[in-house]
Amino acid sequence: MYAHSASQSLKAVQTITKGISSGRFAPGEKLNEVALAEKLGISRNTLREGFAQLAGQGLVTRIPHRGVFIAEPTLDELKDLYRARAVLEPGALMWGAREGLEQLESIVATAEAERDAHDDVAQTNIALISDANQSFHRAIVASAGSAHLNDEMDRILAQMRLVFAHATDKNRTFHLEFVQQNRTVVNLIGQEKFADAAEYLTRSLRATAENLQPYFG
Repeated sequence: MYAHSASQSLKAVQTITKGISSGRFAPGEKLNEVALAEKLGISRNTLREGFAQLAGQGLVTRIPHRGVFIAEPTLDELKDLYRARAVLEPGALMWGAREGLEQLESIVATAEAERDAHDDVAQTNIALISDANQSFHRAIVASAGSAHLNDEMDRILAQMRLVFAHATDKNRTFHLEFVQQNRTVVNLIGQEKFADAAEYLTRSLRATAENLQPYFG
């Protein structure tokens, strides 16, 4: 019985995490416990166990007598996320199995095509470019060939989606700068300059962390 409950709780955690990562849930959004438990086919007690895990991961906030809400990231959380990413992603390029890196080309090409498709940036599908950026960084970590790292990256990218949602409210187009950064990484990987790609990625992640901080002031 306990194993089944733990499995169902994990299902809830994974579903909500993926929902945040995909942008289906927004920062500050209240989660309807009854509707969500029914949708997942689990009890409310099991869902609450999942909420407890998500709260520990910084993805939801439980407010007494009010309910459970999607977390709104702080400046300190932003800094910590980028410190983790600056180790995890370059490390995957340097020491991972390098599986599936060929898919990065098509991911970046998709973002480039959308960026260049419109003379007026207001017509650009920023959500598509944001999704491509998420896929790019997920693929880099996935190339290490570790299920544990993939799970950790899913959690990080869910938190990053909340960071980006906050920043997008103040600067809709900041995602555009990632397209060229990702192209540079792909080109270096294509030349099998993995150390250079890792170093460039590290610098880019640190620079992005600095650039995002004013949005959290």
